[in-house]
Formats: sequence, structure tokens, C-alpha cells
Amino acid sequence: MLTKENLLSMDENDYMNEAQLCFFKSILTQARVDAADSIALLKKDFTKNENNSDLNDQGTAQEMQQQNLLTVSRKGRESSEINLALALIKSCDYGYCQATGDEIGLGRLLANPTTTLSVHAKERQEFLMKTRGVAAF
Repeated sequence: MLTKENLLSMDENDYMNEAQLCFFKSILTQARVDAADSIALLKKDFTKNENNSDLNDQGTAQEMQQQNLLTVSRKGRESSEINLALALIKSCDYGYCQATGDEIGLGRLLANPTTTLSVHAKERQEFLMKTRGVAAF
């Protein structure tokens, strides 16, 4: 099995070779399982029907339910990003910026395996969002 150290020590000409694609596929597949498990656990908590007569307890329960809803929403978006990354692996487009076609880089992919933009493209996107309120890509 390829390790992070082995991955980073590979020749630049080996970018997104079969071993690297398999490495990221395994990371993303595990992340998808973890996200699905987390969503299932949180949804299970929704079915718990607590009858609290104390107003403070009711407020706490409602706040926890709101936090769980936000987490489920975030995990759902994360699952969508993971599925996109896995589709990009399947099409051999993984690791390349969707805006510019440039290599994203192994370090950036290790930090965020679902990223689809290079650092430069992401900075440009964030700048345009900040200054104009529109997405660049």
C-alpha cells in the first residue's frame, strides 16, 4: 500500500498514475463511508422523542436538533463532493484543476482530497466572490 511519504517522494512525471489514483480512491471511499455513517447516526437521533417538561431542557433539545440538522446538511454536501471526486478518478480527470486544467498538486490533494481547483484558481474564485459577489467558475 502506498503511504503519504511514498506518494510525495514520487517523480513529478508520475503525477496521477494508477498507484496515486488508487491511493486517493481508498481515502475518498473511506470518507464516503464515514460520512454516511455519521448521517445515519444523526438521523437516528432525530427519531428520539424526548418529552421534557422543563423549558430549559426543551430549549437544549431543540438547539441540539438544530445543530444535528446543520451537520447532516454539511455531511450531505461533503458526500456530494466525495462522489464527484470519485467520478473524476474514474474518468482519470482527478487531480487536475477544473478551471484551468493545471495539476492541483499532491500536497493540496492530501490536505483536501475533494478539491477540484488549484490554489491559484481557488484564490481567484474567492477574490471574485469577495469583491463582486460572483463565482469565477
